Amino acid sequence: MEYLYKAMTRQGAILEGKDSAESPDILVGRLKARGLTVLQIDAFSSQDEVITSSVRAFPLVELCRFTRDLSVLMRSGLPIERALKLLSETVSNAAMGAFITDVRQQVKQGKPLSQALAPYEKSLGRFYLSLIKAGEASGRMVEVLSTLADYLEQLRLLRSNVISAMIYPAILLAFAIISIWVMLGFVVPQFDTLFSDMGDALPLPTRVLMFVGDFFSHYALHMLVGSVLLAVFVWKGLKTDKGQTSLQAFLMRLPLVGSLLITLEVARFTRTLGTLLAKGVPMVKALEIALDTLSLVTMKQAFAQLIPAVKSGRVMSDTLKDFKRFVTPTLIQMIRVGEETGRLDAILLDLSALYEAEVAVKIKRLLTLLEPALILTLGVAIAFMVVAILLGILSVNDFIF
Repeated sequence: MEYLYKAMTRQGAILEGKDSAESPDILVGRLKARGLTVLQIDAFSSQDEVITSSVRAFPLVELCRFTRDLSVLMRSGLPIERALKLLSETVSNAAMGAFITDVRQQVKQGKPLSQALAPYEKSLGRFYLSLIKAGEASGRMVEVLSTLADYLEQLRLLRSNVISAMIYPAILLAFAIISIWVMLGFVVPQFDTLFSDMGDALPLPTRVLMFVGDFFSHYALHMLVGSVLLAVFVWKGLKTDKGQTSLQAFLMRLPLVGSLLITLEVARFTRTLGTLLAKGVPMVKALEIALDTLSLVTMKQAFAQLIPAVKSGRVMSDTLKDFKRFVTPTLIQMIRVGEETGRLDAILLDLSALYEAEVAVKIKRLLTLLEPALILTLGVAIAFMVVAILLGILSVNDFIF
């Protein structure tokens, strides 16, 4: 039977995981033998998958560093247990340190690395564990660890490029919101007394601005609270399957954004599948794992048809013809060449590099349009306020004289 456990290491770090045992007492004894103090044990069932999500994924940069360092130490001739001991003593992240210590204890008891890592599948992912098992089966663990580190590094760089590219537009958007907030909340109300007696004599732009400013000054707190509540409601809604699907459908309809999302997904899918095939993972299992890396629901549902097609003896390139919304004719042709020459893994890795480069180009193109649009919107909004105020002042002069 499987159990979820929470335990504390000698260093005081809290460790959570999943393991199988004949009874809770046997699992307690096993955890104590690994130097852990058991805090909680609960029976695990298929309905408890949500609970295991509390065992959060390790930071990608930490996991990449751990994998790379383990590969280097083992390549230098150190046994895996000694390499893990050295890493546990030098790692700075407490959660990663507790993880390495626990894995080392299990390896020290004679378990293979894949079995020692199995309780952390939620944190590491099926891809990671499958490659480790492939490395053990082929006797090429050092090479597999190096490949894993390269894969994680590429994934980290791809994610970092996307996040970095969005920082400047986010700053511009925040600056625009704050600027308009200050103008409506503090600057416009200063002219209320000056314009209050003129009524319909004011120009239309000035009347519109004063109405918006008056509404804003009276209901600013309500708007702030409402915005926060709306943001929380939307955030929670996006965590549901229906919310995710709706958001993705909206984003896919946006010019440039939809194409960028598909390119990102194809880059990730081809790199994952190519890496798995290169290390000897069977095609069907490799497809199942690669599908787990996809985020777009419609694309995942479409690509899921690859599995029964491959099982029935159909080649992947023939099945991909049905999904021209997500793949280009060039990609299909290159995959067909890989299938015919027996170099599908290498072709997929080459394709992933091409698509990752295309992601960078599309991000740059999107920002080239987005940044001027934000600046123009802010400029127009502030210009309207300034012109409306100036027209109002000129109207006051005309009214007096």
